[in-house]
Amino acid sequence: MDSRFLLLPALLLASLVTRLEAANIPETGSFDWRNPPQGLFSEQWFEFHMNGNKAGYTQITQTRKGSEIRTRARTVMRILRIDISFDMKVTETYRETVDGRPLGFDITEAMSGAPVTTTRGTFEGRTGSIVKTMSGNRHESTVEIPEDAVMMWGLELRMRENGIEPGTRYSSTFYAPSMHTASAVPVEHEIRGSRIIDYRGTKVEAIENGYTMDLGSMKIPIRSWMTKDFVFIDQTVDMIGMKIRTVLVDQATALADYTPPELFLSSMVELDGELPEGARSARYRIRPRQGDPATISFPDSESQTVSREEGAVLVTVRSPDRSGAGTPLDEEERRKALTPNLYITSDHQAVRDLLSRAELPEDAAGRIRALRRLVHDHVVEKNLSVAFAPAHEVALRAEGDCSEHAVLLAALGRADGIPSRVAIGLMYLTRHQGEHGVMGYHMWNQFHLEGRWIDFDASVPGDAIGPERLAFGYSYLDEDSLTEFGLGILDKFDNLEIELDTAE
Repeated sequence: MDSRFLLLPALLLASLVTRLEAANIPETGSFDWRNPPQGLFSEQWFEFHMNGNKAGYTQITQTRKGSEIRTRARTVMRILRIDISFDMKVTETYRETVDGRPLGFDITEAMSGAPVTTTRGTFEGRTGSIVKTMSGNRHESTVEIPEDAVMMWGLELRMRENGIEPGTRYSSTFYAPSMHTASAVPVEHEIRGSRIIDYRGTKVEAIENGYTMDLGSMKIPIRSWMTKDFVFIDQTVDMIGMKIRTVLVDQATALADYTPPELFLSSMVELDGELPEGARSARYRIRPRQGDPATISFPDSESQTVSREEGAVLVTVRSPDRSGAGTPLDEEERRKALTPNLYITSDHQAVRDLLSRAELPEDAAGRIRALRRLVHDHVVEKNLSVAFAPAHEVALRAEGDCSEHAVLLAALGRADGIPSRVAIGLMYLTRHQGEHGVMGYHMWNQFHLEGRWIDFDASVPGDAIGPERLAFGYSYLDEDSLTEFGLGILDKFDNLEIELDTAE
């Protein structure tokens, strides 16, 4: 049970910030930036800090090949989950015309214990054809980006065109497929003037450049410092409890040893109050540590209801009331809840082979209970060493934590014809890794039975589900990437004060 499926989008977002800043050519005076020379004309190295610890680096190169500008970003990051290292390597290549129009991109993501994911896009005008592959599965889609959307090189051109005069403000539309293949990201720019800053032990005059990236579910403010020659040297981001800093360094410094941050125990949320054993319902009073409480949202469902009071959100969690008629899924919801995708690989032979081993009763609820027990017993290595594996990989390797249990159970349910989705949120832990009375990030399942979404959890023993789970959101995991799911709930990460109001 950990926050990896939230940390992954956060790490990718932090890496994106580095690339957003680093697509700048050191001013040499030997060429016109509107018409750079053939071959490699820029290489920069950045080291990446999270909560004060060095978590990795990014290498940025820019090359001109004929009429194309190719920006390549190679990012390596590492965090700790207790004493287990979680590594991520992302290599991205963006192809654009000399005047900044998108032509295509290639992205490769490799994470600890998970299959390599590749995403390739090719543009004809403003229409992009996207192909994503993972562990033999292939997902195709198309995207229409706005006329003014740019990638790395195009963003560089816009920065230089607008200049660095204090008070300058302008907008960009940044297409960042590693974060969101389906749309571009609005960015607001502001030049705030020059300051003397401490850059790696030296006082230098730098220009403050502020950005705000609008990700839809949240807005990310970025503060950066650059020289008058458009070389970014230092940038910081505060992503709700995650302190991110990226600094321009030499290659040797970038490649030096890490001191990766521990982001498992540190992501636990203390509960003010003690949930009684055997409780059938609970009401939580939730306040943000920072920001407007009105911006913190929780979903209503059969198992939890949401209301508000001044300065707080009240969430009541209980077992669904199964009296009366339920509500059937509409056609689109049902399609999503039954269709295989990159993570819930219900059509894979390994999943179907595992399904054939189950002894299933006639009724749907009994079948899911049997499948829940099958998954719990099948995943014999319950550990934190896997990044985020698709269902068939879990079926084959029998290893993972809550997210691996959840994707495998969802896939088995879909393979058996029962609509499924995953829930993400917090789970109350009476004792965990020396911590008492805390809530840890967790993923579990919901199945649509008798017209209601009913909770099941294969990562723990027993069929009973009580009010110890607080859902932040639900997903069919049909998004183009896991990142998009996590970004939708990053506003809650390390930003909640939770009080147990009542329990029955």
